[in-house]
Amino acid sequence: MTRKVIEIRLKPRVNFYDKMYSIGDELMTDFPDWLTDRMNLSLFNKEKKFAVYLEFNRLAIVTENYDPNDNSFDKIVNKTISIYMSNLPVTEIVRLGIRVTKLVKLKFKYNEYVSIFQKKFYPSPERFKGLLPSTLNDVVFSADFVDDNKFHYLLGPATKDEAKQRFEAKFPVEDKELAENMLFVDIDGFDDNFKISKLDSKLESIDEKVMTLLENSISFATS
Repeated sequence: MTRKVIEIRLKPRVNFYDKMYSIGDELMTDFPDWLTDRMNLSLFNKEKKFAVYLEFNRLAIVTENYDPNDNSFDKIVNKTISIYMSNLPVTEIVRLGIRVTKLVKLKFKYNEYVSIFQKKFYPSPERFKGLLPSTLNDVVFSADFVDDNKFHYLLGPATKDEAKQRFEAKFPVEDKELAENMLFVDIDGFDDNFKISKLDSKLESIDEKVMTLLENSISFATS
């Protein structure tokens, strides 16, 4: 199971409300279901597990069925951004974020994998003597780091129920998509306060780094 979110935050625009339904109408061919409270508009494609959220200072494009070998979500992202910007031209992006959350099935028993994970990410447990109990029941690895962009990073083992809770699915989840024990990976790459002319290059750069980090993290954590 993989969720991918492209989120663009913008300076609030009074004329957003004049354009909100026009934007939604242009997207209806891809998103047949919708909800609105007249302040925001949410569009859904339940079959593909795609969603678009339109708010006065935020555009979010979401899939809960991401497949890197299928470019249909990428096409939706490009189309949605193009429609939004043609209706509401902007000059500056407040924040661009690409967040990927993935659940990976594990064959290990939970306590077995906690031990494996701890040895991979915290290889010197003796440093914790006197601070933590001798028996470790659960563990996660979390980090924030910066290169040209900024990243929040979290991964760790999760039981089936915990994984469902952490994933926070907006679309129905079939039981076959889950296992009794799973690896939870959550990576958020972002940048803020830049000109609209840099949007495409920022999208490409952040996306490449997030997806590479995801692939490498899973390989390391499960090998």
